[in-house]
Amino acid sequence: MTFVIGALTFVGVLCVLNLVFTFGVVRRLREHSELLSGKSQSVTAPGQAMLPVGETPSEFAVTTVDGQTVSRSEISGTTLLGFFSPECSLCRQYAPAFAAHVAELPEKERRALAVVVGREDETRDLVESLGDVVQVVRELTGGAVSSAYDVRAFPCLGIVTDGGTVVESDLTIDRLRDIAAV
Repeated sequence: MTFVIGALTFVGVLCVLNLVFTFGVVRRLREHSELLSGKSQSVTAPGQAMLPVGETPSEFAVTTVDGQTVSRSEISGTTLLGFFSPECSLCRQYAPAFAAHVAELPEKERRALAVVVGREDETRDLVESLGDVVQVVRELTGGAVSSAYDVRAFPCLGIVTDGGTVVESDLTIDRLRDIAAV
């Protein structure tokens, strides 16, 4: 009889322990699902998705999808900067909104550079969603522009000025629209 009581106690404790671990796994799966679905806005702290305000990136020279050359030293005036990835669900929403915002600007203030990170076959839709009003650079992970601006999260929006110096960073589309100077 003592053996049966001991065995039942052991099985009961084992079941409770298993239940505790199962609840922990379910909680973690929910967190990961939110991250993957884009409900969590950023995996980095605010202000840490790219170079901080006031910093100037290292020199870069790249070619846009239209064949134009863009370099850090050629950036003049206020320029909108956007980094997008096909692996990011928010990027599919932000890229067309970014292009629409640029299109609404007066033509003389219409300076924007979008960097789409990924292979050509993966990024085709994102590049097309940016339209003709935005200069678009396609580069692989760790490319020249995203490395120069130390991009750590997507989507990442910012405002830069002469020589590429960061004026605003980690902007949302709504925040970008709210800034009167742009």
